[in-house]
Amino acid sequence: SFEVTVVTRMRLAWSVAGAVAAVAMVAGATGDSAPRPDPEIFVGYSTKEVGYVLSEELGRLIKSQEHRPANKQFTMAVSGGSLPKLLGAGLHEHASEFVKSGAGPGKNIEGSDVLSANWKRVVSFYADERMVPLDHKDSNHAVCQEKLWSKLPVEKTNIHPIDPSLPVAEAAAKYSSEMVATIEDKTADGTPIFDLILLGMGPDGHTASLFPGHPLVTKSEGKLVAAVTDSPKPPAQRITLTMPVLKAARNVWFVVTGSSKEDAVMDALSDQPTLPAGLVKPTSGNRAWFLDSQAAAELKTRFLAAHRPVPHPKRRHFNGEHEDL
Repeated sequence: SFEVTVVTRMRLAWSVAGAVAAVAMVAGATGDSAPRPDPEIFVGYSTKEVGYVLSEELGRLIKSQEHRPANKQFTMAVSGGSLPKLLGAGLHEHASEFVKSGAGPGKNIEGSDVLSANWKRVVSFYADERMVPLDHKDSNHAVCQEKLWSKLPVEKTNIHPIDPSLPVAEAAAKYSSEMVATIEDKTADGTPIFDLILLGMGPDGHTASLFPGHPLVTKSEGKLVAAVTDSPKPPAQRITLTMPVLKAARNVWFVVTGSSKEDAVMDALSDQPTLPAGLVKPTSGNRAWFLDSQAAAELKTRFLAAHRPVPHPKRRHFNGEHEDL
């Protein structure tokens, strides 16, 4: 068995050891601080709550970097699918709350980490991408552009899409070179260190475009970005960050919702995971999982039978809507 504390924003917490603790995911959020329990898990009753908490923690993480020099970037890599939609909805919820509070242009936004974070410092790559035009419905960049980047005060030149006009191997090599040239922090062997990598997970346990049984899961062949030509999920051609890059990150956050992910969640959080998502364990960074109640159902049933609620004065209520990421 393993020890892990599961925390929701309503402060409903369980622990495998039986201890109840409300752990704030703020202190120690960067590589500059002592690592927190691994992994840290947030469970929301609905996808809306997961998105709200995810956006809140992202704002806090960016804000926590403000002690850095003014020209220091906040580097992240983002997966596609429904993750940017969920995150975008959470950001919108924060903005709506700000407006409903009576605030308006010129009002103090320091009370909101999401709204007061310096988004212009954010530099983003993609954890994986499909080899389709950047405005195609299957493009991760297209989804992120619509749901995230167009809604945030990010610098357009800080968003790095792939070049889908190239053959997949050349696109991967070019993206790797661009990533190495852009990200200043690197490991001793030259692997770029992202401040945050946001990942989803499929029902089969794949993450980014690293699929179960694929050679890239265990052998990166020295590549930081790999070409995939045989993806079991269409389209077959993709590029993906490799395991060494994912493991080098200061923070890796998985965002997983839906009942179809129950078994994969259990594997990923077991002592001996076999699926790709569970094998992503940062070498010296922090790992967190953001789950809705459906994805966490088996986790709670099997490991978290003993629990007691810890009321929170700002408990939020959302409609119980669920969708798969």
